[in-house]
Amino acid sequence: MKKILLFLSMVFISAGYSSAAQWQIMGTRPMGMGGAFVGVAEGPVAQYWNPAGLVPHDDDNYSGFQLPVGVKAEVTGELAKNASKISEMADKFKRINDLQKNGGAVDADDIAAFVKTLSLLKDIANDGDKGLVADVNAGLDFKFSKVSVSINNFTTVGFIPDIDTKNIALDNSDGLSGVTVNNEGSTPAGLESQYDMIVSAINALGFDNLKTLLGNPPGLTAEGLANFLLKTARDNSLSDSQITEAANILAGYAPHVQSVVEAAAGGGDAHSYKNNESRLEAKAASMMEVAVGYAWDIEKVPGLSVGGNLKMINGYTAAYTYDFMKDGKPDDFDYDRDVKSTWQPAADIGVLWNITKYVPSLSVPVKAGIVARNINSPEFKYVTGNKYKYDRQVRAGASVTPVSWITVAADIDVTENKTLVDNFKSRQLALGAEFNLGHSLTFNFPLRAGIMKNIAESDSDMAYTAGFGLHFVHMAFDFAGMISSSTTEIDKKEYPTHGGASFTFSLLF
Repeated sequence: MKKILLFLSMVFISAGYSSAAQWQIMGTRPMGMGGAFVGVAEGPVAQYWNPAGLVPHDDDNYSGFQLPVGVKAEVTGELAKNASKISEMADKFKRINDLQKNGGAVDADDIAAFVKTLSLLKDIANDGDKGLVADVNAGLDFKFSKVSVSINNFTTVGFIPDIDTKNIALDNSDGLSGVTVNNEGSTPAGLESQYDMIVSAINALGFDNLKTLLGNPPGLTAEGLANFLLKTARDNSLSDSQITEAANILAGYAPHVQSVVEAAAGGGDAHSYKNNESRLEAKAASMMEVAVGYAWDIEKVPGLSVGGNLKMINGYTAAYTYDFMKDGKPDDFDYDRDVKSTWQPAADIGVLWNITKYVPSLSVPVKAGIVARNINSPEFKYVTGNKYKYDRQVRAGASVTPVSWITVAADIDVTENKTLVDNFKSRQLALGAEFNLGHSLTFNFPLRAGIMKNIAESDSDMAYTAGFGLHFVHMAFDFAGMISSSTTEIDKKEYPTHGGASFTFSLLF
């Protein structure tokens, strides 16, 4: 007994200092309960959450099979908001690109759009945790008393922007025509206040650096440039209100962009946007786990069970880079070129203790558990030669059943888990409850609710979950969804920063 406990302690303690892929919320009942299920661990899906739960201690721990499907996506930082704002300016920025390629005079609105876009790109570039991470899981899980067999797939995808704010010059290098700017001696009538704002913005940007980005027109001054931008705006039939808006944008964004303009000017040497290396990186890992699980009682400790899984994992990894600023059509994603498949063995181990069986004086059933997944940390290679480490994950949980038809549970990730978005980590704290209206295989109508929070990221807000089931004549249909309390702006509308959904069909006996 002491040797078993010592071994388990070594596994969980060593795992506590590891990082891993984000813990996926597999199964509809767990998602409805906020992702708190390690201390419940019942039914066929217990093999994933805590294989020690395969021991049928309780009347509710049914055998049978389950078909769970789930999806979850999260936008980190303010990527979606900034990308949406850039998208709104696509027409204006296309005009600037056309002028850069073919030549032509820029006006106040063009320069305002250029400066605002630089500001948004700077925000994306300066925050390393911006991106999109999505998880999808599906499986077929069988449980026969203490034995479980499953085929489960866990897929995660990360989209990470890599923004080049250095190569942004609008000059005539690399065979481009470059934009046209000249000195203009007088301020157009009625635009004196706009002139003052634009001159102030040009000086805030650093006139010499801005002049470099514009191709160093001879004899150009800040005052002459401001008048030229206003005159060209008038020539392009912009209204005074549009010109005022452009002046306000320049004045508002110029201080934020000054460092970008200075770096891009490079001490007097322009870096043309033609050489811009901005890109969107996509990384994916799809793990197909074929697992056999078993659990057994520790007779000397009433209520204590230990379980484990032996697995073979077919790991598919993919990496693709989209250089969206390069001329010409980018390479399409090619499965044979960009995807690599390898097999690796892995193992899980879990402990579940029904404390009430050890302490009969407790008035309500209380259970506590801990599970370590992928304790050998298998590695899978990308086609690029880099490695995806399917590292250990450790999660602990507890549950209490105050009355026979109510279960309350809580989970926490012991490990701080990496994701496919660089510098964005996941460590979930989960709390949930289930209310069973019927509570039998013949008929049950469970209602579930929960909350979860990523405590690894200080700016992560709460997510709320809810679900219900229809159980009758040994068949069960369960539905659940989750939505964050935080939102992001896309196309001037507010959307949740992350959400998810799950469905499970079960046949239990």
